[in-house]
Amino acid sequence: MSATLRDKTDRFLSDQMRNHLFEVQQGEAFDLGALNIQRGRDHGIAGYNEYREYCDLYRAKHFGNAYGGLVDHDKSTARALSEVYSHPDDIDLFVGGISEKPASGESILGPTFRCLIALQFLNYKHGDRFFYENNFPATGFTLDQLNEIKQQTFAGIYCRTLKLEYIQPNIFINPDSQKPPVKRIHCDELPSLNLDYWKT
Repeated sequence: MSATLRDKTDRFLSDQMRNHLFEVQQGEAFDLGALNIQRGRDHGIAGYNEYREYCDLYRAKHFGNAYGGLVDHDKSTARALSEVYSHPDDIDLFVGGISEKPASGESILGPTFRCLIALQFLNYKHGDRFFYENNFPATGFTLDQLNEIKQQTFAGIYCRTLKLEYIQPNIFINPDSQKPPVKRIHCDELPSLNLDYWKT
């Protein structure tokens, strides 16, 4: 998987997620998109524009994709939203967020979901007393243990658990898609985990 290119990101959910989720028998399945919209409404989640404002992004005042409108959507998506909703304030968060263009060439999310997901992870980090960087002497790591953990890479974890011989240093970058191609390195070149810091 580390050498497989991902599919191009777009606003569409795959047929498996729309028509075959939890399918027990032919024709009896869930639609993840519809479920997410309904969950948002059931829980009283504010609309797309409210969350854009919360994330210091511009509210859409019209359905065009120019200034003052759905600036993070392409023209055909903005038009499709105008056919479903009466006003941009009515757009459901899930629909507005998933239909945004990726924020950059490296991203799969638009700016609204990037903001919300980053904030959620930040809250998890500061709200979890077991988060590995939190300095809680009774449950946390020592400074030496923490420094050892921070030297580890995802590529190293792959090497150790999957018994690989070669891998690219950054597991998230497909080595063959780069110009020039990224050099795969021998797994022995990656830092190993020194468990001596955990001995009592």
